[in-house]
Amino acid sequence: MAIFMCQVNGQGFLTKCQAERQQALNLHVIGNFIPQCQPDGSYSPRQCHGSTGYCVCVDTNTGVAISEPVGPTGDLGKLPC
Repeated sequence: MAIFMCQVNGQGFLTKCQAERQQALNLHVIGNFIPQCQPDGSYSPRQCHGSTGYCVCVDTNTGVAISEPVGPTGDLGKLPC
């Protein structure tokens, strides 16, 4: 899968997180994972799947998981992010 940077209303270029989020939103697929981005465009440290309720800590620069996922019945407070 290729991610292309594009200009948004002359405001600059999308970050990797923003581009992945936009691509996921454009798919209009129920249950699709949609990345959460911080205001600066990096990944939010905790990424949760809205349909499954599972959450994982990620590297805020790459979006790569750095913890085991915690399920909806697990203790999200135990996630180290």
